[in-house]
Amino acid sequence: PLQKTEHHFVDFLNQDKHYAIIQRADKSISSNEALARSLIGAYVLNRESINRIDDKSRYELVRLQSSSKVWQRFEDLIKTQNSIYAQSHLEREVHIVNIAIYQQDNNPIASVSIAAKLMNENKLVYEKRYKIVLSYLFDTPDFDYASMPKNPTGFKITRYSITEIAPT
Repeated sequence: PLQKTEHHFVDFLNQDKHYAIIQRADKSISSNEALARSLIGAYVLNRESINRIDDKSRYELVRLQSSSKVWQRFEDLIKTQNSIYAQSHLEREVHIVNIAIYQQDNNPIASVSIAAKLMNENKLVYEKRYKIVLSYLFDTPDFDYASMPKNPTGFKITRYSITEIAPT
């Protein structure tokens, strides 16, 4: 009989799934920098992209990976009448330029540079660069086999700030 259950995290390193890393889903998961970069990049793309196709499902992932304060601010932005999120003819394509991870007082902080193209009915309105600074942590998720968690790593953004980089 099964006497002890240990949770593991499987990270597929490429789209073809030819190579994977398997590690215990414990505190050591927070020291996996490649995993942190991957989660940060996915979070930023899910939050900043606008394509009018899967926005709601991506924003649900953002909600699950955000602290309540970070999510409330983002939700307010989405609901603001004049924001680009509320204008149905606008789309935004986002590309990550760089992700840098730092430690400040034993708290992980990431600096993400992105390039964003705003499109109005498939016509380029502008292309801008932004710097995003965020802090994050790995909460211990509650595992329930009846309903598997949608955020199994416990990755959570605790602060999020975005600033436009002035063109040179």
